[in-house]
Amino acid sequence: MKITEKKVANVVILQPEGRVDLAAIPEFSAHLNRALRDGEGKVLLDLSKTLYMSSSCLRSLLEAQKASMAEGKTLVLCSPNEKLAELFKVVHLNKSFKIYKNDFEALDQLIP
Repeated sequence: MKITEKKVANVVILQPEGRVDLAAIPEFSAHLNRALRDGEGKVLLDLSKTLYMSSSCLRSLLEAQKASMAEGKTLVLCSPNEKLAELFKVVHLNKSFKIYKNDFEALDQLIP
């Protein structure tokens, strides 16, 4: 797994590429937590290049979401492929996260 990080206005965009499985969780969680901690309070997780997410990754996402909400920060997702979108629906993550169709739509909502 590779994670690209960039910043647009006050939003940190993380884009994991490939499979986010058990072996990738430490790196994934570290990037996500650092972005939430050190950024300006808005993180967009762009899933357009993510092929797979393990249950451990989903747990990591939920933990990050809980921590971000407690600190008044925002974590949103965008561009999941069909399989990820279905997985999010099955495990009800679509109710826990704002999930946008693409990064343009997400950034439009995140940048005032």
